[in-house]
Amino acid sequence: MQSHFYRQIYHLEEYYWWYRSRRNLVKQFLPSGKQLKILDIGCGTGKLMEVLQDYGEIYGIDASQQAINFCRQRHLEHVYRNKFPDSKHLGSKRFNVIICLDVIEHIFNDTKAMATINQLLSSGGRLILTVPAYSWLFSYWDQASGHYRRFSLAQITQLIEACGLKLVKTSYLYSFLMPIAIPFRLIKHHLFLNQVPPSDLVKLPWLINKLLFGLATLEQLLLSYIHLPFGLSIVCIAEKP
Repeated sequence: MQSHFYRQIYHLEEYYWWYRSRRNLVKQFLPSGKQLKILDIGCGTGKLMEVLQDYGEIYGIDASQQAINFCRQRHLEHVYRNKFPDSKHLGSKRFNVIICLDVIEHIFNDTKAMATINQLLSSGGRLILTVPAYSWLFSYWDQASGHYRRFSLAQITQLIEACGLKLVKTSYLYSFLMPIAIPFRLIKHHLFLNQVPPSDLVKLPWLINKLLFGLATLEQLLLSYIHLPFGLSIVCIAEKP
């Protein structure tokens, strides 16, 4: 990810609907009933780590020193600069929960990344993972964000199962954004074909931000009962036998 995005994210994470809905998604699928040892891979500026401190002991790694600096501003202790799948600062630690939100698409060797996640999980541990959906939606924003790929549901489930994890839940996410996002991405892609594109993360009017958060919340409620057949992202919940 380009470095100037981190400052923008740090200021948006508190209230922006996308980040709030992702935090709620993680809490929805956390195991219950015990103090957890949690690893956030690609922890960014650390707001999710800050929120999850009530659930147990939280660790975070990120490839960006700028991201780590922002985590320090939140007074987070167990944060390390590692370019995943390098995990040398974690030593022999094993985790009950590993969170990997929109990270695997940044890694060239995604097979090695998944094998490392399997290694870092304790027996019975849970992986909460999201990736962007549909290779045909690959655009200027993916390039600016440092993505190597977007995934189909079949591709990401095969990758997870191949490393020895058992899938518990899979679904697309943010289906309500599809009618807006597809023409928006295509138009913006052509407008900024030979330029550095602006971020998709823009400050929204209060009412629109609240509406989008409400739609995302409703969608997450539906996830308890159904699999969403399409959407801009994919969520996978898997466990280590």
